[in-house]
Amino acid sequence: MQPEPFCHTAYKAALQAEFSHIHADKKLRKFARAILSVDLSVIDGMLAPTYSKFGPKPYPPSSLFIACLLMIFLRVTGFTVWAKQLKEHPVYARICGFAPGKTPEVGTFYNFIARLWASDKPNFQDHVRPKKDRPKKPNGKNEKADPPTKETVEADIKRWRGNVSLEAEPYRRFLRLFLLFLEGSAKRGLISKGHLGISGDGTPVVTMHRERSHRVCDCHVKGIERCDCYRWYSQPDCYWGWDSSRNCHYIGYNLYLLTASDSHSDLPLFPLLLPASRHDGRAFVEAFAKFEAFCPDFRTERMQLDSAHDAMPIYQWMLEDEVTAFIDLHSAKSKYDWNDMKVTKDGRPICPEGKPMCSDGTEKKRMRAKFCCPLQRRDPKTNKKVVCGCEHPCTDSPYGPVLHVPMKDNPRIFNTPTRGSDSWVKEYKKRTSSERDNKRIKEDYKLEDGRHRSSMMWYFRLYLILMAIHVDAWATAGLLDASLLPEDVAA
Repeated sequence: MQPEPFCHTAYKAALQAEFSHIHADKKLRKFARAILSVDLSVIDGMLAPTYSKFGPKPYPPSSLFIACLLMIFLRVTGFTVWAKQLKEHPVYARICGFAPGKTPEVGTFYNFIARLWASDKPNFQDHVRPKKDRPKKPNGKNEKADPPTKETVEADIKRWRGNVSLEAEPYRRFLRLFLLFLEGSAKRGLISKGHLGISGDGTPVVTMHRERSHRVCDCHVKGIERCDCYRWYSQPDCYWGWDSSRNCHYIGYNLYLLTASDSHSDLPLFPLLLPASRHDGRAFVEAFAKFEAFCPDFRTERMQLDSAHDAMPIYQWMLEDEVTAFIDLHSAKSKYDWNDMKVTKDGRPICPEGKPMCSDGTEKKRMRAKFCCPLQRRDPKTNKKVVCGCEHPCTDSPYGPVLHVPMKDNPRIFNTPTRGSDSWVKEYKKRTSSERDNKRIKEDYKLEDGRHRSSMMWYFRLYLILMAIHVDAWATAGLLDASLLPEDVAA
């Protein structure tokens, strides 16, 4: 039997009756007001084809979704505990749209998630896959892995850029629900869709403490103790990775998250769960290509990334898309040169006298940077630039030597604004918004406490956490549209 469609009017009336007294829980009331600000009828229409016309009457998908989001909002980590709490606390049941005493069991939630997951398989890979060894440990303490080679990043850009299809992703329904909250934040002015600044970073997600696998070959019977044959893995999408912050190997995912660095409360934009062995530089290529394909209404203007993304193809990609890149240089493989001219690490050419030339701005239309003599000073009387006395002048011009550098020749070194300048450093500091977001996801909302065994469950839990972060931002900024009591209008 088809579930009943979501009725916004009846749901609001029920919530108003629930929170009619002044002693109602303020946290739950804020959550209810946030839910009323979202069009939940999309969920019922999206999942209607997945239900049969026969059989018992199912729970409304919108109510099940509210129950899952409320579970994350209250920091409950498992459906077994949550199903029990729904029975014990009638206020939770009424917020979700259930009648007290008629709440869903644990299996109902898992069945609901399976309907949202647009694939018959809960994982991206089969349980039987090739064996992979642990990644190489970096040299030195707290050292990150070396940046990916130019060839691997170029291959990833050719593979993903402009070749992303939303219909090919099994988590596309999760994403459609998350876009309701993302658009809600943009509508409230918390995110600037037309002038977006993005920060990207990866963080390890530990899913288990030891690798659970067994052989599917008969090498052990033949007396071969060690072999490279295929094995059966309980979590086939999880690999070994290196956690540079804890200096240890781990098993799980590499969560790569794009964050709106200029937004209120560092709001998340797009997540991607990749194998733990995937380098952040390569993970960014896939994440940003999919974000541009899935969210075409968002216009990226600035990109803040750490030294793990220091690869020339990424700079060239950002330059072609007219995105200003603020990427730290990787000290291990940094080269500073341009047309046989030495260049400082902050992108300033060195004059014949061995002194770094001064930046004199950039010409955005011509995409070139301008540098002038380092001994150039202003005349206090005329306030015009003059050249101080130099033992070996480079030119006869009273203005001094001027060098125009095309930024497309080496966008890695020559940036706009100039690398190392106050404006460049100020913008690059916004990169820490990704780290704050990762902390909220893993520690505040306890992502790693899920104890799941499939990518379907990890993605669902992750997207619920991102939705809850947006709901928190609406409540913190006082931008909840719906009201349940007269004092909510002024709150």
